[in-house]
Amino acid sequence: MTDTLRKRFHTAHNNLRNFGERWRKKLLQTYDCDLEAGAQQHASGCSLRASSSSSRKDVGENTRVIAGVNRYPELAAEKSLIFCVDFVLNYRFLSPTRIL
Repeated sequence: MTDTLRKRFHTAHNNLRNFGERWRKKLLQTYDCDLEAGAQQHASGCSLRASSSSSRKDVGENTRVIAGVNRYPELAAEKSLIFCVDFVLNYRFLSPTRIL
């Protein structure tokens, strides 16, 4: 993943964590490249199962299959980010805002 994509994911993630919760602010997350590397290694195995929680102590995990973009990791990352934003906006019934 490129540094530009990392920054977009990090910013969007922190914005989503605080979206719709004006009465309290959640702690902002920091980006962890080692965690990213472990997640990529697990995803490369194509098991479609969650990784061992011992490999990501005190960290949650979301999984999503993005089809048809295996030669374009940047496109896969972008589609994944759009899916996450869409989920928050549509399934939590929140109104749109500038998240990305």
